[in-house]
Order: sequence, then C-alpha cells, then structure tokens
Amino acid sequence: MNTDSTDAGQILKTFLAFNLQFASINNCTIHASFGQEWNYRRVPATFNRLYLIDSGYAEVIFKGEKYELIPSYAYLFPCNSDISLYCPHKMVQWRTHFNFWIFGSLDVFNLIDFNSCRIKPDHKFKKCFQLLVEEFSRNNIGSFLQCIRYLSSLIEPFLMEADTRDL
Repeated sequence: MNTDSTDAGQILKTFLAFNLQFASINNCTIHASFGQEWNYRRVPATFNRLYLIDSGYAEVIFKGEKYELIPSYAYLFPCNSDISLYCPHKMVQWRTHFNFWIFGSLDVFNLIDFNSCRIKPDHKFKKCFQLLVEEFSRNNIGSFLQCIRYLSSLIEPFLMEADTRDL
C-alpha cells in the first residue's frame, strides 16, 4: 500500500472541505471612514475581521490584548471571540468580514495560533483590497469568484505567519 498517495488523498479531501464565505451583512466589504459610531463594547464576533488602515487611529481589544490600529498596517481578528472597537475621532479603513470554514462549522482561523494579528503588508496588499471592494460591489458569480481570489491573497500573509501544525 502506498501511504504517500493515501496521505495525498486525505490532504485533497481536507482541502476540498474548505469553505470561504463573506459575511452576509450590509457593508461587509468596503472602503469607508468611521468615527465614534464605530465604538462597540464586547461585540460577539461571528465572522473574521480584516482591516487595512488608510488614515486615522482606532483601538481594538481582542482576547484581552489591545491593538492600536494605525495607517499602513493590516489586522486580522478571528471570529468566535468578543471584540471591542474604539475610534476616538476618525479613521479610514479598508475592511472585509468573512468566514473560512472547514467541515462546515469550524473556522480555520480558530484552529491555528497567530504570532500576531497585525502585519505590515507590501505595496500590492492595498491594490488587492481595492480590487476586492470593486468586485464585491458588482454582485455576480464571476465577480464573486474574483473576490475569493483576492480575499485568499489578502489572508495569505497572516497564514504564512501562523503556527499551522495543529491544522
């Protein structure tokens, strides 16, 4: 019996069980300006949150740790944990909310350990976010497939930094 092909088959079955979905809420994938209306305390996060800050300042409390959201950095906050959001004045951000399920109910980002929820992305990251927002607004099947492609590119740097040994 060839264990290599058995392992490859199992890996393929696992890969095919992944399900990447955008959160089904209004304005989940946008470029927008926020102020104090963005302030929420201990919100249950039912979806992953990906932010790229263009300007301004905000804070997020996630799993007891405070993150200062500053321009030119990207942040990924996994679902299934309370999150507090605070913007004292004004912030402009690119954002998307999504789930990355495996086997229908487990979010991949809850199965791995992150070294950090924050990265300093390369110059292509913002362009990719722009393309995601543009395609998302078109609302057709071809655009949806493009959105999956762009979102995959945006989350890849976070996955590259994560400890996936238990996945």
